[in-house]
Amino acid sequence: MKLVQVSRKYKNIIQDYKNEYLKYQNKVNGSCGIHNYSNLDDWFDEIEKIVLGKSTKRIQSSTYMCMVADKMVGIIDIRHHLPKEWYTAGHIGYSVRPSERNKGYATLALRKALQITKKLDINPILITCSKSNIISNKVIIKNGGVLQGEIVEHNQEHLIFRINL
Repeated sequence: MKLVQVSRKYKNIIQDYKNEYLKYQNKVNGSCGIHNYSNLDDWFDEIEKIVLGKSTKRIQSSTYMCMVADKMVGIIDIRHHLPKEWYTAGHIGYSVRPSERNKGYATLALRKALQITKKLDINPILITCSKSNIISNKVIIKNGGVLQGEIVEHNQEHLIFRINL
C-alpha cells in the first residue's frame, strides 16, 4: 500500500470510492467532509484551501488516498495541529472502502500516516474513535495507541488514544 496525496487527476477513482462508501455509511471518515459535496470539484477547491491552512471550514491538513495497485482502498487525513474544537476528531482520521475491510488496510494506512506525522513534527499524536468502533480501537492499539480517556460530544462517546513517536 502507498499513500498518495489527493489530487484532481484522481477524480474518477475518488468518486468511485465515495459512491461505494456512501452505500454503507452516511459519511466518509478521514476525508475532509467529502460526503458534504455533491460536486467533487467543489471538494477539491476546499482541499486546496485546507492544505494551505486557508479554509474557513476546516483546519490545515493533508489528505491521502490509500492505494493498493490502482485501487483506492481507503482515505486518511492528517491534521497538522489540533485546536480544542477539533479535539474529538484527533490528528488522524481514516476510513476503508467497505469491500476492502478486514484485510489489514486500516492498520497499514495508519502506520504510514504516522511516518508522515513524524516528518511534520507532530508529536504526540491524538487519535479518536467512537467507543462502539471496536475495529478502529484495535487498529489504533496495534499502532501503539494508549487509551487516554473518554469524551462525550453530541451524545456520542469517543475514546481518545495517544501515540508518542
